[in-house]
Amino acid sequence: MATIFPEMSDNVYNWFYMEKRRRKRFRIVRERLPPIEDRLAYYGNSSSFKARHDSVFDETISIEIWFDKHYLDRHQHGDENGVRDGIDPDYIRQLIREAIKPLFIFSSRIKGFSFVNGPPFRETIRAVIRKEFNGSKLNVVLQCCFKNAGCLEATVITAMVVDDFKLANGQYMVDLEEGEMVLSKFENGRLNEICKI
Repeated sequence: MATIFPEMSDNVYNWFYMEKRRRKRFRIVRERLPPIEDRLAYYGNSSSFKARHDSVFDETISIEIWFDKHYLDRHQHGDENGVRDGIDPDYIRQLIREAIKPLFIFSSRIKGFSFVNGPPFRETIRAVIRKEFNGSKLNVVLQCCFKNAGCLEATVITAMVVDDFKLANGQYMVDLEEGEMVLSKFENGRLNEICKI
């Protein structure tokens, strides 16, 4: 190869002229676009491998909270052991609000479990809601009745803070523990866990 400077070797020539021509290449960065949702596509859901999503709707149910005279007497006057601490109506209201959703979930998941009394009234169903309270257990006996298509009556029958609350045979209890809810049934003198969410 002939060069203007005969004393330059080919390597020096290539280095001098070729290296100058190289430029830093900038990569083209393209933003990733979100995938386009196909409204006519079939996807898998809990019931089917091929189903098409249609719509979503919310249904509201009003829940009336009532206090039985027995509960109010125990709250105001106490019992033979004196005043019952920890059964304040404000705290009980909050506890019922906390427990209603798990009761509906358990009612839809567990065959044979129902917490709502409705016509025809065969037997009285009362669920016990239990939660930790100042190192002991707060137990609330709740009876829910169907009023109409959009309303339930939730009546607090009694409440007491004791660790050894006595349940009737066949009675259900919802234990609201930290981070989980447990449904149990009292049968043959034992409390058996049925479901945990």
